[in-house]
Amino acid sequence: MTTEAAVNVLGMRVSDQGGNPIGRLEGIYVDQTTGEPVWFVASTGAFGSRSVLVPAAQTLTANGVVMLAVNRGEVRSAPRQTLAMAPLAAVEDRALARHYRHVGRLRQISATMDHQTTARPVIDVRGIARGRLDRFERAVL
Repeated sequence: MTTEAAVNVLGMRVSDQGGNPIGRLEGIYVDQTTGEPVWFVASTGAFGSRSVLVPAAQTLTANGVVMLAVNRGEVRSAPRQTLAMAPLAAVEDRALARHYRHVGRLRQISATMDHQTTARPVIDVRGIARGRLDRFERAVL
């Protein structure tokens, strides 16, 4: 999924690979170097009270629902992040990739130092619409 396509699914309902509801899509994290989406921020729990990062890889979109390539149990047991749409450090990125068995992401960030930023949140969707994916001059909320 491209970043432009990912922006278009923000606000949609999210389900697991079996069609079980998870919550709503509320954000996107893109790779620091490629600018491609690697994680979605999904609100889960009662009244969307918890936010969790879920893999953006191998997602399908149909009838206003984004279907993830993981199951609901994996989402519920995902490592807790301090989300405030802050950049993601390599150590956190690796923990998520291990949890979801996202081998491609592990390979992509394997040589990165733990403290280095590997993914950044997309805040300014207008910049994406204008095709400025290569710039990470977005303000953090």
